[in-house]
Amino acid sequence: MRILLLALAIVFGVLPRVSAHEAATGIVKERTASMSHAMKATGKSIEANRNLASIQEEAGRIREVAARIPHWFPPGSDAKPTDALPAIWQRWSDFQAKAAQLERESAKLAAAAASGDPKSIAAQFRAVGETCSGCHADFRQKQ
Repeated sequence: MRILLLALAIVFGVLPRVSAHEAATGIVKERTASMSHAMKATGKSIEANRNLASIQEEAGRIREVAARIPHWFPPGSDAKPTDALPAIWQRWSDFQAKAAQLERESAKLAAAAASGDPKSIAAQFRAVGETCSGCHADFRQKQ
């Protein structure tokens, strides 16, 4: 239970920034909404009695989002209200590697949900959240 609560705290600690991007348009709005929605929905599924089918489905959505991340950051998409740092484009291969890591971690989350083991699900959800946070630490402006 403590692992689950920690995982939720990590994820939901990252998500409140979405409201800061309410004025976003175009690709900035699309990437912000898609990434945060996928994690938030998964957290709610875990919170709601560990709905395993829903967790698997949401983990699949995170994986789909992760695969699109590099496409959501074309050169020139760093204008406000985004918090994207120039480091994304300066260290493009590192950025792509982090997106690929998120894709792998979300696939592991789907597998954990399929196993039905709540501890495994919580631990892997935390790993997914930490992957998001790791990318944010390197490539997103700190507030």
